[in-house]
Amino acid sequence: MSPTQHPPLPPNIRPALSSDIPRLGLLFVASFHYSPNTKWYRPYYPRFPEDMLAQYTAWSINYLEDPQYITLVATDAFDPSERSKTEAHFPAGVTTCLGEDVKEGDQVPVAIGIWKVGIERGREWREAGGKVLEGAQLPPKPETRMRDRDQGHCDAMLGIEKAARERCGFSRLVELDMLVTHPAYWGRKHGTKLVRWGLEYSRMNKVGQGVVGPPMGMRVYLKEGFVEKEKMTWNGDEITPEGLAKQIAVYDLD
Repeated sequence: MSPTQHPPLPPNIRPALSSDIPRLGLLFVASFHYSPNTKWYRPYYPRFPEDMLAQYTAWSINYLEDPQYITLVATDAFDPSERSKTEAHFPAGVTTCLGEDVKEGDQVPVAIGIWKVGIERGREWREAGGKVLEGAQLPPKPETRMRDRDQGHCDAMLGIEKAARERCGFSRLVELDMLVTHPAYWGRKHGTKLVRWGLEYSRMNKVGQGVVGPPMGMRVYLKEGFVEKEKMTWNGDEITPEGLAKQIAVYDLD
């Protein structure tokens, strides 16, 4: 494999820091509240919001400590009223997950992009643009009780997704694993900027890219050049009557 090339980071995009961890968990919850994916395999999350926050906080720590991932955040001027602009459920006492000295207009993380690039490419990133994590101490992972999940839904979803990924050749692709934006900062192109950085990474390194997601998010990817390969559906039931639909798309350089 040739040495990995890294596109320059656009303004207001930077590598995620260990100090961002509490904020990353909050961003996931604030955004995923609106995802049909969450309604399908976390149907009990409104009753156990602490479990969803703990799970995504733990995942954020995993992403930063695992060398096969590149994790970037987009920053924007802090809006003190952001809590009122998401209908997401949070545990009592959880507000912005920012320091007490953060004030209106300060630049804070508002969106996250995570790419699974493989260990070799990921290590090259950490030796280059990701050096900010060198020597950083990550916080301990919170307990993840997962009372918000329906395990049957989760197993059904992951099993079908795994087979579809294999059919679409994800093992040879970079995968856009996560992309979320806090609802208070929607409409400002943060997600688009992150997607475009990832596609430039693919073009520079001559490696295709795959993504899996529900239709509400897939529109962004298709607009930027991904091509739909498969659709997946799960029938509704007494737990989640509306069921679930997801798509797999690939950005192919051939």
